[in-house]
Amino acid sequence: MAAANSGKHVLGEKPFANLTSLKRITAACRDNGVGFMDGTHFVHHPRTAHIKSMIPEQVGWPWSVDSAFQFGLTDLNNIRMIPALEPYGAIGDAGWYNMRTAVEYLSPEVEISSVDAYLRRQSQTNAAVSGSGVIVFNDGSTTTWNCGFESGAGIMDLRISGARGVIKLDDFLSQRPKDRPADYEYRQGWNNSKQIEVAAAKPEAALMFEDFAAMVGDPEWLESSIRASERTQEWLDAIWNSAIENEGIR
Repeated sequence: MAAANSGKHVLGEKPFANLTSLKRITAACRDNGVGFMDGTHFVHHPRTAHIKSMIPEQVGWPWSVDSAFQFGLTDLNNIRMIPALEPYGAIGDAGWYNMRTAVEYLSPEVEISSVDAYLRRQSQTNAAVSGSGVIVFNDGSTTTWNCGFESGAGIMDLRISGARGVIKLDDFLSQRPKDRPADYEYRQGWNNSKQIEVAAAKPEAALMFEDFAAMVGDPEWLESSIRASERTQEWLDAIWNSAIENEGIR
């Protein structure tokens, strides 16, 4: 808010404290005519826009978005392992991406009907080190998700399912070597499968900064950027609150 009130454009690290806090920031950006964007890289890779454009043809109505983001984190002094500094733990750090994939790939007007989520805590620090659950939306679609810091392998899986076919990614964050273009698998039936490559001229982080610069002065882009951030944080708050409630009744 201080940056926005000083006329500075805001590229914000995520997750935010909560949706109420985020809305104070975005309101300050609107009031001062400055840009706002959260620091999520993968949405700026051309593969994301390509998949979104192909969902009607390749998937149809996306009735399920299923995602997993897991990796190993053993440093107990890492901010993610300190609840006083990062209260959402793995759900905030990795779960943000689970929620963002649902925001990006489900029908754009869906609203939450119900949430059921669970977390597990690290025994020494009490940090939330894993989470999983399901959100049911008002059109009948769902997103199932899991995230965590105690995985023996880095996992970035995503599956978008519909009656026409399934889009499957094993690296939805697009973290690939420079000599390997980002791709996704399109599957139909039992045995019909093909890989579709979507190349990018620059790393997605660089594309994010270019989009951030291009967004400045574009009111429509600013509003869509704010909406994506707010919906992601809204859904993140919902799964966190459900996980805390379920933790209390166990």
